Amino acid sequence: MKFTELANKLAKVRSDIKIAEDKIKELKTLKNKLDLEFMEVMNKEGMRSVKTDTHNFSIVKSNDIKIMNLKAIEDWVKSEQKEELFYSLDIQRLKTYAKKILSEEGELLDGTGINETEYLSVRKSKN
Repeated sequence: MKFTELANKLAKVRSDIKIAEDKIKELKTLKNKLDLEFMEVMNKEGMRSVKTDTHNFSIVKSNDIKIMNLKAIEDWVKSEQKEELFYSLDIQRLKTYAKKILSEEGELLDGTGINETEYLSVRKSKN
């Protein structure tokens, strides 16, 4: 294959990828808009889930731990002697641990808060 031919093929593939990425971005934006619209209608009707012939739609809540005060967390780690969990403060491990404490004991660790989000879950119905 000649250099020019190879360069043209590479340029075409790169252009096709860019077009596909732009289309995916456009579709994701539309999906997010429709998800919010659908959730708004469901909330107005007081529905948490809807079943059609082909899909199940559910409004799902997700909680994530957010760091509110890093100093308070470090103080808690020291006071509770949990250094073995956080040799050097690993935020992701801390969030996982804080989520476990929240679900088991219903309490937040000092210096953490909850970031609650809702999203639409869509699953294909089992026929």
